[in-house]
Amino acid sequence: MVDDCPLGIGSMVCALYHPLSILAHALARRYCAACHGSGGKGNPGYPVLADDDWLWGGTLAKINETITNGRKGNMVAHANLLTEQEVDTLAKFAVELNQGDKGSDEAWALYNSKGCSGCHGPTANGVIAELPGGNVITVGAANLIDRIWRFKPGGYESAKHTILYGVNQDGVEQTRNAIMPGFAQLGQLDGKLTPDQIKILTVYVHELGGGK
Repeated sequence: MVDDCPLGIGSMVCALYHPLSILAHALARRYCAACHGSGGKGNPGYPVLADDDWLWGGTLAKINETITNGRKGNMVAHANLLTEQEVDTLAKFAVELNQGDKGSDEAWALYNSKGCSGCHGPTANGVIAELPGGNVITVGAANLIDRIWRFKPGGYESAKHTILYGVNQDGVEQTRNAIMPGFAQLGQLDGKLTPDQIKILTVYVHELGGGK
């Protein structure tokens, strides 16, 4: 059992040590690698775990919550909500921010007026608000200023596609798919994880990405 740790070490920390670290790698290969790649490097269309870009928060508690309950991203398709020029401006804006530019006042005004800041945050870092203790309020929106593209290959056309067709939008054929199952919710034959296994994977993922 993970909770049976020597020397009073907490269960989360205990999961880092041999032989549980071996078990962590085995669990990751079985349950995570198909989407997130070997060593958390990410497969096309899925988040990289081996960086510090946390869509839903990088604390142990948030990672545990993600593995336990799963996540489903959501972004409205804007094809019928924005003009062609507005889509062009926002796609170029996303590229500028990704490259470290601050973006024009015009682009920031459009970003705010069209509601982008409601999900991506007032500074476009994917965080709506920061709370004491390192916790954040987020809805899984991408950080636009950290040089990491949520959907490869990135760049103008990729940003434009996401703006036009959104994420997980029913009835939108070209929408992005971004759904992670809850591994405590699956049927036993489908790969349900025990609470102890989830604790082990929580620490594994936390360490891969330099958790908060």
